[in-house]
Amino acid sequence: MSESAILRRFTTGEGLAVAVVRDAEAIAELVLEQVEATLGSQPAALLCFATGRTFTPFLRRLAEAVARRRVSLEHARATHLDEYAGLEPLAPGSMSEELTAKCPPLLALWHAGRFLAVPGNGDAAALAAHQRRLAELGGVHLCLAGIGRNGHIAFNEPGTPLHQRLHRTRLAESTRVANQGRFAGRSVPAEAVTLGPQDILDARRAVMVATGADKADAVRAMLEDPIGPACPASVLRRHRNALLLLDVAAAARLTPRGEGQPAPDSRAGPL
Repeated sequence: MSESAILRRFTTGEGLAVAVVRDAEAIAELVLEQVEATLGSQPAALLCFATGRTFTPFLRRLAEAVARRRVSLEHARATHLDEYAGLEPLAPGSMSEELTAKCPPLLALWHAGRFLAVPGNGDAAALAAHQRRLAELGGVHLCLAGIGRNGHIAFNEPGTPLHQRLHRTRLAESTRVANQGRFAGRSVPAEAVTLGPQDILDARRAVMVATGADKADAVRAMLEDPIGPACPASVLRRHRNALLLLDVAAAARLTPRGEGQPAPDSRAGPL
């Protein structure tokens, strides 16, 4: 890591390291370093990308790094966390369209057949085929993720069992409102297809990013409330090789207990 960018760090859970970082651009550089390290040890790694404003600075940096030959995607494979139900790959408003538009080297992976788009149709056969392809590539080496204002991870809304895998799900109204801008006046789909919390736990390495004051309550719940479906992002505290990168605003609601003394797992009901 670029130590000069990190203001403070602590650990919580068995394998989750947390770093509070100077600003969003510094976080983008740290995420790029994670990608660089992964590809350095495994050039054919399967990278799972996240979308949204949180990851826009990183996607721009990744494109620049590929252009400067700092990072090579020559053998890499790519997928992403989720997709809106009913959208074909690269359709306007789709996650795959956002990723390939913001980071054109990912479009090159698409044309090379090495970008595995999440199937928006969401039928059982398509979901099974997608998971089978991920497994055939050795699983996800590096999974990038954000956190929603309501604590969701990918499109796993509050109430999602933490053992859930790739599935079709109904989106919370707050999630649809937050994503209205990408649909240019069209209605945001009511459902999505998403990797489940267990899929994210299965990744060899997971890196979550949260920036901005609007994520501060969710970050506090993720780190300080009991692990459980009420805040699906809290599942990351069970990951044995995970990193959470926060800017100062996103970390603002954490208490001293949140820095090293997390609440225990919630065991009320199935996870």
